[in-house]
Amino acid sequence: RYQDIGDAYTLGYRPNREVYRKEFVANLVSVDVALSIEKTADYRAFVAAGMLEDGRLLTLDVVNERNRAEDIGHRLDQFCQRWRPMVVCSDDDLLSKAMLLEYRRWPNIPEVRLMPLGGQNKLVRSTEAIVLAENGRFLLPEFTEGRKPEWFDPFCDQLSSFTGVKDPYDDMVDCTSQYIAWSFSRDRKQLFAKAMANVKNKLSGYTSY
Repeated sequence: RYQDIGDAYTLGYRPNREVYRKEFVANLVSVDVALSIEKTADYRAFVAAGMLEDGRLLTLDVVNERNRAEDIGHRLDQFCQRWRPMVVCSDDDLLSKAMLLEYRRWPNIPEVRLMPLGGQNKLVRSTEAIVLAENGRFLLPEFTEGRKPEWFDPFCDQLSSFTGVKDPYDDMVDCTSQYIAWSFSRDRKQLFAKAMANVKNKLSGYTSY
């Protein structure tokens, strides 16, 4: 688990507690837009995560709500405005590809990386996430009494009940497996280094153009 102490995140407890200032944690967002574009409302999910330099991931925020397909771009833009991700991850299914043009209309949505499905079922695609969690590299927040957000219990329940076989709801699981899959990708270190360089330049008073 990790704790949010305002301007930093802490991992573990004294005397071995680790402290990471938030500006040196690179945020990313994952989106699951369901299987088909419909006029009726359906569940969509957004998950924000913070990445440490060593690849460990902190689950920061989750949105799982009913809205219309035409509202996804606006809601994702609002979510990205809050978390300022360096990248957005999504599946490479037909709907996600169709949404790319819509995402480009919104100023706060960065580059969207489509994660290949590769003909694999959901359980296989979630293997990396399961391994990461078992090795203590996928971290959930720790809250003081009365401060637990509404998303926390439904998110944990969906992850713990996931089977990969006709689960009635798995959109938050899909989001989680997407950003974890991206964290293993070849361009992760390059984008992380670029994000950290921008932070250091900003703190030093330099602006790159």
